[in-house]
Amino acid sequence: MSVEDRLDQLLDAALATGAIPEDATAVERQVIEAALGAATAVQHAARAVRAEADAAMPAARARFQRHLASAGASAAAPMPARAAKPHRGLFGGFFGGLVGGAAALRISATAAALGLVVIAAVVLARPFSGVETVSALGVDDYVQVQGVVSETDSDSLTVESSEFGSLRIDLSDSTAIVGGTSGTGRSDLRPGETVLVSGVVRNAHKSDIRIAASTLALSGQAPVTHPTATPLKELRKSEGTIEGTLTVLAINADGSRSRILLDTGRGHQFVVDVDRESVAAFVRNASGGVGSRVRVFRDESLPAGVFRFEAVSVQTPPTPGLPYAPGSAMGANHPAPALVHIEGAIVSGDRARFVVQTDKGNVPVLVPAETHLVLGQSGLTLREIRAGGSLIGYPVFVRGALDESTGAVVADLILVGAPVHAPAH
Repeated sequence: MSVEDRLDQLLDAALATGAIPEDATAVERQVIEAALGAATAVQHAARAVRAEADAAMPAARARFQRHLASAGASAAAPMPARAAKPHRGLFGGFFGGLVGGAAALRISATAAALGLVVIAAVVLARPFSGVETVSALGVDDYVQVQGVVSETDSDSLTVESSEFGSLRIDLSDSTAIVGGTSGTGRSDLRPGETVLVSGVVRNAHKSDIRIAASTLALSGQAPVTHPTATPLKELRKSEGTIEGTLTVLAINADGSRSRILLDTGRGHQFVVDVDRESVAAFVRNASGGVGSRVRVFRDESLPAGVFRFEAVSVQTPPTPGLPYAPGSAMGANHPAPALVHIEGAIVSGDRARFVVQTDKGNVPVLVPAETHLVLGQSGLTLREIRAGGSLIGYPVFVRGALDESTGAVVADLILVGAPVHAPAH
Protein backbone atom coordinates (compact mmCIF):
# COMPACT_ATOMS: atom_id res chain seq x y z
CA MET A 1 0.00 0.00 0.00
CA SER A 2 1.37 3.40 -0.99
CA VAL A 3 1.86 6.18 1.55
CA GLU A 4 -0.97 8.26 0.09
CA ASP A 5 -3.37 5.29 0.09
CA ARG A 6 -2.45 4.55 3.70
CA LEU A 7 -3.14 8.17 4.68
CA ASP A 8 -6.41 8.09 2.74
CA GLN A 9 -7.45 5.00 4.64
CA LEU A 10 -6.58 6.50 8.01
CA LEU A 11 -8.40 9.75 7.18
CA ASP A 12 -11.52 7.91 6.01
CA ALA A 13 -11.58 5.96 9.28
CA ALA A 14 -11.03 9.10 11.36
CA LEU A 15 -13.85 10.92 9.59
CA ALA A 16 -16.19 7.99 10.08
CA THR A 17 -15.42 7.32 13.76
CA GLY A 18 -14.24 10.70 15.01
CA ALA A 19 -10.95 9.22 16.26
CA ILE A 20 -7.60 8.49 14.60
CA PRO A 21 -7.00 4.70 14.40
CA GLU A 22 -4.72 3.38 17.14
CA ASP A 23 -2.34 1.74 14.66
CA ALA A 24 -1.36 5.12 13.17
CA THR A 25 2.27 6.06 13.69
CA ALA A 26 3.23 9.33 15.34
CA VAL A 27 4.04 10.92 11.97
CA GLU A 28 0.81 9.63 10.43
CA ARG A 29 -1.15 10.90 13.40
CA GLN A 30 0.34 14.37 12.99
CA VAL A 31 -0.60 14.46 9.30
CA ILE A 32 -4.15 13.19 9.92
CA GLU A 33 -4.76 15.69 12.75
CA ALA A 34 -3.85 18.52 10.40
CA ALA A 35 -6.05 17.09 7.65
CA LEU A 36 -9.01 16.61 10.00
CA GLY A 37 -9.16 20.32 10.81
CA ALA A 38 -9.30 21.23 7.14
CA ALA A 39 -11.74 18.43 6.31
CA THR A 40 -14.15 19.38 9.08
CA ALA A 41 -14.27 23.01 7.96
CA VAL A 42 -14.79 21.96 4.34
CA GLN A 43 -17.56 19.52 5.28
CA HIS A 44 -19.45 22.21 7.24
CA ALA A 45 -19.14 24.64 4.35
CA ALA A 46 -20.11 21.97 1.83
CA ARG A 47 -23.29 21.16 3.74
CA ALA A 48 -24.27 24.82 3.75
CA VAL A 49 -23.52 25.13 0.03
CA ARG A 50 -25.50 21.99 -0.77
CA ALA A 51 -28.48 23.32 1.16
CA GLU A 52 -28.39 26.61 -0.72
CA ALA A 53 -27.81 24.84 -4.05
CA ASP A 54 -30.77 22.51 -3.43
CA ALA A 55 -32.99 25.48 -2.66
CA ALA A 56 -31.75 27.27 -5.78
CA MET A 57 -32.07 24.29 -8.12
CA PRO A 58 -35.72 24.76 -9.25
CA ALA A 59 -35.11 28.39 -10.26
CA ALA A 60 -31.78 27.55 -11.89
CA ARG A 61 -33.31 24.65 -13.84
CA ALA A 62 -36.19 26.83 -15.04
CA ARG A 63 -33.79 29.55 -16.20
CA PHE A 64 -31.63 27.01 -18.02
CA GLN A 65 -34.63 25.47 -19.74
CA ARG A 66 -35.84 28.89 -20.87
CA HIS A 67 -32.38 29.60 -22.24
CA LEU A 68 -32.34 26.34 -24.19
CA ALA A 69 -35.80 27.00 -25.56
CA SER A 70 -34.85 30.49 -26.78
CA ALA A 71 -31.39 29.67 -28.10
CA GLY A 72 -32.20 26.29 -29.64
CA ALA A 73 -30.33 23.45 -28.06
CA SER A 74 -28.07 21.31 -30.18
CA ALA A 75 -26.92 17.79 -29.49
CA ALA A 76 -23.78 17.66 -27.47
CA ALA A 77 -20.77 15.92 -28.93
CA PRO A 78 -19.87 12.70 -27.08
CA MET A 79 -17.08 13.09 -24.57
CA PRO A 80 -14.00 11.00 -25.22
CA ALA A 81 -13.73 8.05 -22.88
CA ARG A 82 -11.06 8.20 -20.21
CA ALA A 83 -9.38 5.35 -18.47
CA ALA A 84 -10.71 4.74 -14.97
CA LYS A 85 -8.36 5.77 -12.20
CA PRO A 86 -7.89 3.93 -8.93
CA HIS A 87 -10.14 5.22 -6.12
CA ARG A 88 -8.67 7.93 -3.99
CA GLY A 89 -10.15 9.38 -0.83
CA LEU A 90 -10.96 13.00 -0.02
CA PHE A 91 -7.29 14.02 0.16
CA GLY A 92 -5.87 11.38 -2.18
CA GLY A 93 -3.42 12.83 -4.69
CA PHE A 94 -2.58 15.74 -2.38
CA PHE A 95 -0.55 13.84 0.15
CA GLY A 96 1.90 12.67 -2.51
CA GLY A 97 4.64 10.26 -1.52
CA LEU A 98 6.08 12.33 1.30
CA VAL A 99 5.25 12.46 5.01
CA GLY A 100 6.26 15.24 7.40
CA GLY A 101 7.09 18.84 6.49
CA ALA A 102 6.42 18.55 2.77
CA ALA A 103 3.14 16.75 3.38
CA ALA A 104 2.04 19.39 5.86
CA LEU A 105 2.70 22.07 3.25
CA ARG A 106 0.65 20.13 0.73
CA ILE A 107 -2.17 19.79 3.23
CA SER A 108 -2.17 23.57 3.77
CA ALA A 109 -2.31 24.11 0.02
CA THR A 110 -5.10 21.57 -0.22
CA ALA A 111 -7.15 23.33 2.45
CA ALA A 112 -6.65 26.64 0.67
CA ALA A 113 -7.67 25.14 -2.66
CA LEU A 114 -10.73 23.52 -1.17
CA GLY A 115 -11.58 26.80 0.53
CA LEU A 116 -11.54 28.52 -2.87
CA VAL A 117 -13.80 25.82 -4.28
CA VAL A 118 -16.25 26.33 -1.43
CA ILE A 119 -16.24 30.12 -1.93
CA ALA A 120 -16.85 29.66 -5.65
CA ALA A 121 -19.74 27.31 -4.94
CA VAL A 122 -21.34 29.80 -2.56
CA VAL A 123 -20.99 32.63 -5.08
CA LEU A 124 -22.54 30.49 -7.79
CA ALA A 125 -25.39 29.28 -5.61
CA ARG A 126 -26.45 32.51 -3.93
CA PRO A 127 -27.61 34.53 -6.95
CA PHE A 128 -30.45 32.01 -7.31
CA SER A 129 -31.21 31.48 -3.61
CA GLY A 130 -32.51 34.94 -2.73
CA VAL A 131 -30.36 35.03 0.40
CA GLU A 132 -29.72 38.67 1.34
CA THR A 133 -27.05 39.69 3.83
CA VAL A 134 -26.95 43.19 5.19
CA SER A 135 -24.10 45.00 6.92
CA ALA A 136 -25.84 46.97 9.64
CA LEU A 137 -22.77 47.76 11.77
CA GLY A 138 -19.26 48.93 11.05
CA VAL A 139 -16.10 49.08 13.12
CA ASP A 140 -15.94 52.29 15.22
CA ASP A 141 -19.69 52.90 14.90
CA TYR A 142 -21.43 54.35 17.93
CA VAL A 143 -24.35 52.01 18.60
CA GLN A 144 -27.33 51.57 20.90
CA VAL A 145 -28.78 48.06 20.94
CA GLN A 146 -31.00 46.25 23.41
CA GLY A 147 -30.86 42.59 24.41
CA VAL A 148 -30.91 40.06 27.21
CA VAL A 149 -27.84 39.07 29.23
CA SER A 150 -27.04 35.37 28.79
CA GLU A 151 -23.53 35.06 30.30
CA THR A 152 -21.28 37.19 32.49
CA ASP A 153 -17.66 37.20 33.57
CA SER A 154 -15.29 39.70 35.12
CA ASP A 155 -14.66 41.84 32.05
CA SER A 156 -17.36 41.04 29.50
CA LEU A 157 -20.98 40.04 28.92
CA THR A 158 -22.75 37.99 26.32
CA VAL A 159 -25.99 39.66 25.27
CA GLU A 160 -28.58 38.01 23.03
CA SER A 161 -30.27 40.35 20.56
CA SER A 162 -32.95 39.73 17.95
CA GLU A 163 -30.93 41.64 15.38
CA PHE A 164 -27.43 40.20 15.67
CA GLY A 165 -27.64 37.07 17.81
CA SER A 166 -24.91 36.80 20.44
CA LEU A 167 -23.00 40.02 21.13
CA ARG A 168 -19.81 40.21 23.14
CA ILE A 169 -19.89 43.31 25.33
CA ASP A 170 -16.49 44.36 26.70
CA LEU A 171 -16.49 46.14 30.05
CA SER A 172 -13.85 48.50 31.40
CA ASP A 173 -13.31 50.55 34.54
CA SER A 174 -15.06 53.46 32.80
CA THR A 175 -18.19 51.49 31.83
CA ALA A 176 -21.15 53.01 33.66
CA ILE A 177 -24.11 50.90 34.79
CA VAL A 178 -27.42 52.65 35.35
CA GLY A 179 -30.97 51.62 36.21
CA GLY A 180 -31.96 48.35 37.84
CA THR A 181 -33.75 47.86 41.12
CA SER A 182 -31.06 46.65 43.49
CA GLY A 183 -28.16 48.86 42.50
CA THR A 184 -25.85 49.79 39.66
CA GLY A 185 -22.86 47.51 40.12
CA ARG A 186 -21.54 44.64 38.03
CA SER A 187 -23.28 42.22 40.37
CA ASP A 188 -26.54 43.49 38.83
CA LEU A 189 -25.50 42.16 35.42
CA ARG A 190 -27.29 38.85 35.76
CA PRO A 191 -28.45 36.41 33.08
CA GLY A 192 -32.01 37.26 32.09
CA GLU A 193 -31.56 41.00 32.64
CA THR A 194 -32.78 43.27 29.85
CA VAL A 195 -30.04 45.75 29.01
CA LEU A 196 -29.52 48.66 26.65
CA VAL A 197 -25.90 48.75 25.45
CA SER A 198 -24.41 52.08 24.43
CA GLY A 199 -20.89 51.94 23.08
CA VAL A 200 -18.48 51.61 20.18
CA VAL A 201 -18.28 48.64 17.80
CA ARG A 202 -14.83 47.04 17.87
CA ASN A 203 -15.55 44.01 15.68
CA ALA A 204 -18.38 43.89 13.15
CA HIS A 205 -17.93 40.40 11.70
CA LYS A 206 -21.30 38.73 11.31
CA SER A 207 -20.41 35.86 13.65
CA ASP A 208 -18.29 37.96 16.02
CA ILE A 209 -19.77 41.35 16.93
CA ARG A 210 -17.92 42.99 19.81
CA ILE A 211 -18.92 46.27 21.45
CA ALA A 212 -16.89 48.28 23.95
CA ALA A 213 -19.59 49.45 26.35
CA SER A 214 -19.66 53.04 27.57
CA THR A 215 -22.96 52.62 29.40
CA LEU A 216 -25.21 49.70 30.27
CA ALA A 217 -28.75 50.69 31.16
CA LEU A 218 -30.66 47.98 33.05
CA SER A 219 -34.39 47.53 33.22
CA GLY A 220 -34.31 45.83 36.63
CA GLN A 221 -36.86 43.27 35.43
CA ALA A 222 -36.75 40.02 33.53
CA PRO A 223 -37.91 40.28 29.92
CA VAL A 224 -41.41 39.20 29.01
CA THR A 225 -40.00 37.11 26.18
CA HIS A 226 -36.44 36.25 25.20
CA PRO A 227 -35.18 37.65 21.87
CA THR A 228 -35.98 35.64 18.76
CA ALA A 229 -33.61 36.04 15.83
CA THR A 230 -35.15 37.96 12.95
CA PRO A 231 -33.69 38.30 9.43
CA LEU A 232 -32.44 41.70 8.32
CA LYS A 233 -33.35 43.30 5.00
CA GLU A 234 -32.07 46.53 3.53
CA LEU A 235 -34.69 49.17 2.77
CA ARG A 236 -33.70 50.50 -0.63
CA LYS A 237 -36.86 52.21 -1.83
CA SER A 238 -40.33 52.85 -0.54
CA GLU A 239 -43.18 54.80 -2.07
CA GLY A 240 -45.08 55.35 1.17
CA THR A 241 -44.52 55.66 4.91
CA ILE A 242 -43.40 52.70 7.01
CA GLU A 243 -43.98 52.57 10.76
CA GLY A 244 -42.34 50.33 13.31
CA THR A 245 -40.22 50.10 16.44
CA LEU A 246 -36.67 51.43 16.33
CA THR A 247 -34.48 48.63 17.70
CA VAL A 248 -30.94 49.80 16.90
CA LEU A 249 -29.29 53.17 16.32
CA ALA A 250 -25.84 53.23 14.69
CA ILE A 251 -23.74 56.26 13.70
CA ASN A 252 -20.36 55.90 12.02
CA ALA A 253 -17.19 57.48 13.39
CA ASP A 254 -17.33 60.78 11.47
CA GLY A 255 -21.12 61.09 11.48
CA SER A 256 -21.37 60.83 7.69
CA ARG A 257 -23.60 57.76 7.79
CA SER A 258 -26.32 56.71 10.23
CA ARG A 259 -28.54 53.65 10.26
CA ILE A 260 -31.51 52.48 12.24
CA LEU A 261 -33.09 49.06 12.43
CA LEU A 262 -36.87 49.09 12.13
CA ASP A 263 -39.10 46.25 13.31
CA THR A 264 -42.45 46.45 11.51
CA GLY A 265 -43.81 43.27 13.12
CA ARG A 266 -43.68 41.27 9.88
CA GLY A 267 -41.05 38.73 10.90
CA HIS A 268 -38.02 40.70 9.72
CA GLN A 269 -36.29 44.01 10.41
CA PHE A 270 -35.29 46.71 7.95
CA VAL A 271 -31.82 48.25 7.95
CA VAL A 272 -32.44 51.88 6.98
CA ASP A 273 -29.87 54.51 6.00
CA VAL A 274 -31.13 57.78 7.51
CA ASP A 275 -30.16 61.43 7.12
CA ARG A 276 -28.25 63.51 9.67
CA GLU A 277 -31.09 65.87 10.48
CA SER A 278 -33.41 63.00 11.40
CA VAL A 279 -30.78 61.64 13.78
CA ALA A 280 -30.25 65.10 15.29
CA ALA A 281 -33.99 65.57 15.83
CA PHE A 282 -34.23 62.13 17.39
CA VAL A 283 -31.39 62.82 19.81
CA ARG A 284 -32.95 66.18 20.74
CA ASN A 285 -36.19 64.41 21.66
CA ALA A 286 -35.96 63.44 25.33
CA SER A 287 -38.51 60.65 24.77
CA GLY A 288 -36.74 59.22 21.74
CA GLY A 289 -34.54 56.16 22.00
CA VAL A 290 -34.29 52.47 21.31
CA GLY A 291 -37.80 51.07 21.63
CA SER A 292 -39.51 54.20 20.27
CA ARG A 293 -42.21 54.02 17.65
CA VAL A 294 -41.05 55.82 14.49
CA ARG A 295 -42.08 56.35 10.89
CA VAL A 296 -39.71 56.20 7.92
CA PHE A 297 -40.35 58.01 4.64
CA ARG A 298 -38.59 59.25 1.52
CA ASP A 299 -37.58 62.84 0.87
CA GLU A 300 -36.63 63.58 -2.73
CA SER A 301 -33.97 66.02 -1.55
CA LEU A 302 -31.98 63.08 -0.13
CA PRO A 303 -29.76 60.69 -2.11
CA ALA A 304 -31.32 57.47 -3.33
CA GLY A 305 -31.53 54.88 -0.56
CA VAL A 306 -31.42 57.44 2.28
CA PHE A 307 -34.59 58.10 4.29
CA ARG A 308 -35.95 60.45 6.91
CA PHE A 309 -37.48 59.19 10.12
CA GLU A 310 -39.33 60.71 13.05
CA ALA A 311 -40.91 59.62 16.33
CA VAL A 312 -44.68 59.06 16.16
CA SER A 313 -45.55 58.62 19.83
CA VAL A 314 -44.51 60.07 23.16
CA GLN A 315 -43.43 57.48 25.72
CA THR A 316 -43.88 57.40 29.47
CA PRO A 317 -42.92 60.82 30.91
CA PRO A 318 -40.10 61.15 33.45
CA THR A 319 -40.88 60.24 37.03
CA PRO A 320 -41.47 63.43 39.06
CA GLY A 321 -38.56 64.30 41.29
CA LEU A 322 -35.85 62.68 39.20
CA PRO A 323 -33.02 65.11 38.44
CA TYR A 324 -32.73 63.95 34.82
CA ALA A 325 -35.21 62.63 32.27
CA PRO A 326 -34.72 59.08 30.96
CA GLY A 327 -33.60 59.03 27.38
CA SER A 328 -34.83 55.66 26.16
CA ALA A 329 -38.36 54.50 25.60
CA MET A 330 -40.21 51.29 26.37
CA GLY A 331 -40.49 48.68 23.68
CA ALA A 332 -43.61 46.67 22.97
CA ASN A 333 -42.78 43.70 25.18
CA HIS A 334 -39.94 44.83 27.40
CA PRO A 335 -39.41 47.26 30.23
CA ALA A 336 -37.35 50.29 29.31
CA PRO A 337 -33.63 50.48 30.05
CA ALA A 338 -32.80 54.17 29.97
CA LEU A 339 -29.88 56.51 29.38
CA VAL A 340 -29.73 59.87 31.12
CA HIS A 341 -30.78 62.76 28.89
CA ILE A 342 -29.98 66.43 29.52
CA GLU A 343 -30.11 69.52 27.36
CA GLY A 344 -28.92 73.08 27.68
CA ALA A 345 -26.09 75.43 26.73
CA ILE A 346 -22.41 75.01 27.59
CA VAL A 347 -21.38 77.82 29.92
CA SER A 348 -17.82 76.80 30.81
CA GLY A 349 -15.20 74.11 30.43
CA ASP A 350 -13.32 72.44 27.60
CA ARG A 351 -13.48 69.38 25.35
CA ALA A 352 -12.90 66.90 28.22
CA ARG A 353 -15.22 68.43 30.81
CA PHE A 354 -17.80 71.18 30.57
CA VAL A 355 -20.81 72.56 32.42
CA VAL A 356 -24.27 72.63 30.85
CA GLN A 357 -26.84 75.15 32.04
CA THR A 358 -30.20 73.32 32.06
CA ASP A 359 -33.65 74.37 33.24
CA LYS A 360 -32.88 72.49 36.47
CA GLY A 361 -29.51 74.08 37.12
CA ASN A 362 -25.93 73.59 36.04
CA VAL A 363 -24.81 70.03 35.31
CA PRO A 364 -21.17 68.99 34.86
CA VAL A 365 -20.54 66.69 31.89
CA LEU A 366 -17.52 64.41 31.52
CA VAL A 367 -16.47 63.59 27.97
CA PRO A 368 -14.36 60.41 27.66
CA ALA A 369 -12.37 59.79 24.49
CA GLU A 370 -15.04 57.28 23.34
CA THR A 371 -17.87 59.85 23.43
CA HIS A 372 -19.56 60.23 20.05
CA LEU A 373 -20.23 63.76 18.76
CA VAL A 374 -23.05 64.60 16.36
CA LEU A 375 -22.47 68.15 15.12
CA GLY A 376 -25.94 68.85 13.69
CA GLN A 377 -26.27 72.46 12.49
CA SER A 378 -23.51 73.79 14.72
CA GLY A 379 -21.27 74.72 11.80
CA LEU A 380 -18.36 73.03 13.60
CA THR A 381 -16.11 70.25 12.37
CA LEU A 382 -14.59 67.41 14.36
CA ARG A 383 -11.15 68.71 13.41
CA GLU A 384 -11.89 72.10 15.00
CA ILE A 385 -13.16 70.52 18.20
CA ARG A 386 -10.24 68.11 18.48
CA ALA A 387 -7.87 71.02 17.93
CA GLY A 388 -9.30 72.72 21.02
CA GLY A 389 -12.05 74.87 19.54
CA SER A 390 -14.39 76.27 22.20
CA LEU A 391 -17.91 74.90 22.66
CA ILE A 392 -18.99 77.61 25.09
CA GLY A 393 -22.32 79.10 24.02
CA TYR A 394 -23.39 76.08 21.98
CA PRO A 395 -26.57 74.19 22.86
CA VAL A 396 -26.01 70.48 23.48
CA PHE A 397 -28.14 67.40 23.99
CA VAL A 398 -26.32 64.78 26.03
CA ARG A 399 -27.04 61.10 26.60
CA GLY A 400 -25.05 58.93 28.95
CA ALA A 401 -24.87 57.87 32.57
CA LEU A 402 -25.20 59.77 35.85
CA ASP A 403 -22.23 59.46 38.19
CA GLU A 404 -24.12 59.63 41.48
CA SER A 405 -20.97 60.24 43.50
CA THR A 406 -20.18 63.51 41.68
CA GLY A 407 -23.51 64.47 40.10
CA ALA A 408 -21.83 64.60 36.68
CA VAL A 409 -23.18 63.03 33.53
CA VAL A 410 -20.67 60.80 31.73
CA ALA A 411 -21.50 61.40 28.06
CA ASP A 412 -21.90 58.64 25.48
CA LEU A 413 -23.52 60.75 22.77
CA ILE A 414 -23.52 64.56 22.37
CA LEU A 415 -25.46 66.51 19.78
CA VAL A 416 -24.08 70.03 19.26
CA GLY A 417 -26.59 72.51 17.84
CA ALA A 418 -26.36 75.97 16.35
CA PRO A 419 -25.67 78.63 19.01
CA VAL A 420 -28.47 81.07 19.84
CA HIS A 421 -25.89 83.78 20.60
CA ALA A 422 -22.39 84.20 19.28
CA PRO A 423 -20.16 81.65 21.02
CA ALA A 424 -17.33 82.77 23.24
CA HIS A 425 -13.76 82.18 22.00
